[in-house]
Amino acid sequence: MLLTIIQKISREIGILTILRHKNIVPLLGTVTGFGRRPELPSLVTPWIPNGTLNVYLTSKHNDLSARDRSRMLEDVSAGLCYLHSVPVVHGDITGANILIDERGQAKLIDFGLSTVLYGQSHLAATSIHAGAIRYAAPELLSDDVGDLPLEKSDIYSFGCVMLQILSGRHPWSEIKSQNSEYGIYGLKRQGHSPQRPNGHPAIMDSDWDIIQKCLQLKSDLRPSADEVFDFVMRRLCSSGQPA
Repeated sequence: MLLTIIQKISREIGILTILRHKNIVPLLGTVTGFGRRPELPSLVTPWIPNGTLNVYLTSKHNDLSARDRSRMLEDVSAGLCYLHSVPVVHGDITGANILIDERGQAKLIDFGLSTVLYGQSHLAATSIHAGAIRYAAPELLSDDVGDLPLEKSDIYSFGCVMLQILSGRHPWSEIKSQNSEYGIYGLKRQGHSPQRPNGHPAIMDSDWDIIQKCLQLKSDLRPSADEVFDFVMRRLCSSGQPA
């Protein structure tokens, strides 16, 4: 277990040292002497005051304008597009791994699973935050790890994040059972996708169409990061917002 933790930290440090983008939380350095394992290196990053996307949407849900949500979509898609151009696969894009700064700008964080080929058992062992199963592509829950198209797995997760940003609700919010994670796991294994949320703010048909494309069961049918970013930018321009 200790070796796995060290490998995960080392991998994240290695990835972050090569990334330079406004929508990626930068690595400032490392330090030891913190936490329950003070001998292990801790990553030093800038303080991001508004916390995770999950927390931000919960606290600001009624205060966010359509423009605010569009800008967050632009930020996340730009960060993802940059990663895939490096090329780096994030591997764990969730509402808990996106931070919101003082200007409302979204930044990706937590690259401990980046570029790693993993399946059901690895996902369960390494996803230390609650709710990761909601964002994971179906192929990552398969018993047959095979040659996984990891870039398209990130695209599935982006579709879930897009649904969350536009609706203010977690993906699979329609599942209300106490053991919702198990229910969601079963539905994904059966090929189901999250439902379109009702209520305010409503998701436009064009937005739901691209979300559905990102959530395709067959990974090769999902758009690329470039195609997703192009859609988001066209969306901004068509709404009269400066790109």
